[in-house]
Amino acid sequence: MNAVQLCLDPPLRYVSRSKQLGADAIDGYVRETIAALRAEHAASGLPFTQYHGCSEEDEQIVEVCLPTASGDIELPGQEIAFTVARGAECEYPEILKVYDAVVAFAAEHGRAVGGPPRETYVTDPGSPNPEMEVAFPLLGV
Repeated sequence: MNAVQLCLDPPLRYVSRSKQLGADAIDGYVRETIAALRAEHAASGLPFTQYHGCSEEDEQIVEVCLPTASGDIELPGQEIAFTVARGAECEYPEILKVYDAVVAFAAEHGRAVGGPPRETYVTDPGSPNPEMEVAFPLLGV
């Protein structure tokens, strides 16, 4: 895992599909949904997934997103804390350590996370050498 960094993300238009899933079904859903969205839309950036918490059944509410100029949803410009995970760090449950590192960094710098965390896929999920950014939006200073 690389060091955690801060940056200001510009607004981003995207299309998405969401589903409530158990941990064992998330990877397959993400791969299939990215492929389906790419088949329907011209991408203008890297795909990403936002996690909107757990249901009462302890399943994740997963939103798979594809940036595109024709997107009907806009992610607002926001400051984020993020790091890059590679290889085995991208696999569950190891990825949880990456999330924890980003949250700890924000706290150490007097910042609170706010909003859904996201994984931006530098390489496609399921690739032999996975790489992704794990980011949390930050609340005001």
